Parts: sequence; structure tokens; C-alpha cells
Amino acid sequence: MKTNLQKLLSVVCLLLITPALANNYVIYSVSQNIPMGYDNEVVKKNYYVNMGLNQGVKEGTILAVYRRIVKQDPYETKTRYSHKVKLGEVKVLHAENNTAITTIQDLDIGTSRPMIEIEAPMIGDSVEVVTQ
Repeated sequence: MKTNLQKLLSVVCLLLITPALANNYVIYSVSQNIPMGYDNEVVKKNYYVNMGLNQGVKEGTILAVYRRIVKQDPYETKTRYSHKVKLGEVKVLHAENNTAITTIQDLDIGTSRPMIEIEAPMIGDSVEVVTQ
């Protein structure tokens, strides 16, 4: 009886601790200039991420942006598959303790990437520091 209780407590602790250990850094907000309708107008966007100085991010740091695409196999197994697709990279313009403001550095647009409905980074996309 005592070992079952210990096992149960171990499982509960593991379930409670695992989300705290997982570092899920994402774009949590996007802001942009108001388009004025001029020819060749470039609309600037800032992407706000929930990682900053405390996570080793500083001005000039490059972050890779990924989107999770989940699709279900509609046939025999009905299995859901999750794909992590790289959209491109953003560059940190300003960083504080646990947040940073970024802008697009490079987008991976073209035939070498799967089709994505919205090609620009958006709220909920995950970010990771690019290591050289």
C-alpha cells in the first residue's frame, strides 16, 4: 500500500513540475504601422516575445520563429500529427528582463518550405535563439 502511494505521489509531482520546466517562448503580441496606401509603402511590424535578458537575449540576438501545424490523418488510425515548421528569423531590437521587441530579419518563403496560410510570424508562434 505504501509503495502505491509513493508511486502516485511521484507521478503527481512529475505532472506538476513538467510544465514549469518546459520553456515555451512565443510571440505574444504584434504591432505595426498604419498603412497609408502609398505606392511601395513598407509597413513596419514589431513582434513581442516572452524571452529577454534573463534568458540571455540582448539587442542583436537572432531568434528562429516556428509554427506548429497539426493535421489529423482522416483514414484508419485517425492519428494527429504535429509538424514544427521554421518560418524565418527575427532580430531583437530591445530587450528587458523577460521580454524583447523584435523585427523580421529573414522569412523562409519559397518552394523549400511547406505551404503556410499566413506566412508572416503571428501570435502563438514559438521562438528559439539561433545558435551559430
